[in-house]
Amino acid sequence: MKEAANKYATFSLSSTISTGIFTSVHHHYEIGNATIYLVLLFIVLPTILIGWFLKNGSEIALWIYWLINAWLLLGVGLVDGLMSHAVKLIGIQIHELVALHGGSTSINENSLEGIMIYEITGTLTFITALFAGYYGVKLIRSIKNAAVKSEERNY
Repeated sequence: MKEAANKYATFSLSSTISTGIFTSVHHHYEIGNATIYLVLLFIVLPTILIGWFLKNGSEIALWIYWLINAWLLLGVGLVDGLMSHAVKLIGIQIHELVALHGGSTSINENSLEGIMIYEITGTLTFITALFAGYYGVKLIRSIKNAAVKSEERNY
């Protein structure tokens, strides 16, 4: 069962890093060089946490990793990627939903509407966040299944 956990850890980390890359490129248009903090939070930290978990089996590392994934899925993927960009790309303008992400439809976002890389990376953030959430759940399930199997062997 450890092989399943390693497999899903790899898939989960890959999709988390992909989401982090798209998020960083996307938000570089808004926050400039402060994007380095997004890179550290969504790319470097998850890599360290998964390595820590796979090496030592640390539950703390796994919980922090899962919280980052939840943030990517809900905050970045659904609220920003889906509501602010994917919906816009299919031609629906819903400014009330955009307000959930940034508080209002600011001049900054209005000026960026025409930048295709900005819109595409916003949409790809949503898509890759779905994969990160899916493989994160598969990782947790494989770890729980491995724990149940090892407890059954002990009896």
